[in-house]
Amino acid sequence: MHKAGKTSKFPQKKNLLGFIQLNLSPLKLYKSKGNVNFKDIKMLNSTLIEIFKTFEKTDLKRFEDFLKSPYFNKKTNVVALFNIIKTHFPDYKTENLKKETVWKKLYPDKNFNYGVMKNFIHDLTKLAENYLQTQILESGSFKKTDSAS
Repeated sequence: MHKAGKTSKFPQKKNLLGFIQLNLSPLKLYKSKGNVNFKDIKMLNSTLIEIFKTFEKTDLKRFEDFLKSPYFNKKTNVVALFNIIKTHFPDYKTENLKKETVWKKLYPDKNFNYGVMKNFIHDLTKLAENYLQTQILESGSFKKTDSAS
């Protein structure tokens, strides 16, 4: 995943979901605010973007391969969402990551639909989490237990 000598940004713990919940809580900024205009919420503060910020270029490419694999994902709209977001690598600090702006790139002729966009982001986040789990398993961070003993 990373070149020799580099430390991985991925958790080397058995509890990946705990890491995600503790370190990548979504939309912290917006939880404390009252009336929020959902069209103005950026994906910038989402769990998805926080996960992508941990990726190096090689990780991003491997995730893209994972995402395009029909074994893991059959949703082309999620791949299209990823293709838009990845153009903002590595900092993802841009006004172009507002949900409505990204929607217009996905569906130029359709009105913004918060619910559908939320589902796309959710699906891509779950795939990113699955990718991280797969990477941790492949790295050998989890020790196999011998159930016959």
